[in-house]
Amino acid sequence: MNIKLNESNMNKDFRLTEIPLKNNLKIHVYDNCLPFPVFKRMQEILLGLNFPWYYNEGALYNKETKYNPVAPPIHSHKDDLDVFQFTHLFFRERAFAWSPYKEVILPILNVLEPRAWIRVKANLGPREPKPLVGGWHYDSSYDKNKPYDDTITGTLHMNTNNGYTLLETGDKIKSVENRLVLFPCNILHTGITQTDTKVRVLLTFNFFNKRKTK
Repeated sequence: MNIKLNESNMNKDFRLTEIPLKNNLKIHVYDNCLPFPVFKRMQEILLGLNFPWYYNEGALYNKETKYNPVAPPIHSHKDDLDVFQFTHLFFRERAFAWSPYKEVILPILNVLEPRAWIRVKANLGPREPKPLVGGWHYDSSYDKNKPYDDTITGTLHMNTNNGYTLLETGDKIKSVENRLVLFPCNILHTGITQTDTKVRVLLTFNFFNKRKTK
C-alpha cells in the first residue's frame, strides 16, 4: 500500500511507525502529524462550546462478526443503553456537498489529498465506566461484506485517552492527540471506549488512494 502524503503541510518533526499486516500491507502511524499551533487550533474548535455535534445511536456494529470469521466475536454489551455517540458529517459520497465547517479541518485534508473522498466524519464518544467494544466493521463497503478496492481508512486523534482502535490482526492503536493512523479499508476494526476522559474525539477519513494497492 503506497500512501503519499503532502508532507509540506505536516509537522517537520512528525514520526512515522509502520506496522506490518498480511499481504505486504501496513498500518501507518504518524505521531505529531500537524504543526503544534495548527493542531491546537483544530482541537480547541472541535472540543469547544460552539462546534455542532449530532446525536447518533449508530455506535454499535454487528456483535457476531458475520463479516469475517477470522476476527473474534464481540462480547461487551448487555444492552444498548450505553451505546451512542455524537458525530459531525463533513462529507459523504454522493452527497456532493461539504459541511460549512470544512475549513476547521482543512489542515489535515491538505495533508491527505487523496484521489477522491468517500467520507469524512468526526466522532465524539462519551466516557464509559468500563471499556465497551463497538463491533467489527469496515468503514466503507458496497454491501457491508466487501470493502471498496484501493481505499484507505484514516483517523486523526484529537485528544489523548485510554480508548483505542483494535484491528482484526490484534494490533491496538492507542488514542494519542495529533496522531494520524492510516490502514487499508479491508481490515476489520473496532473502537474501544475510554474510561479516563469525558470524551474521545477523532476525525475519521475514507478515501481512494492515489496509487494502486499492490
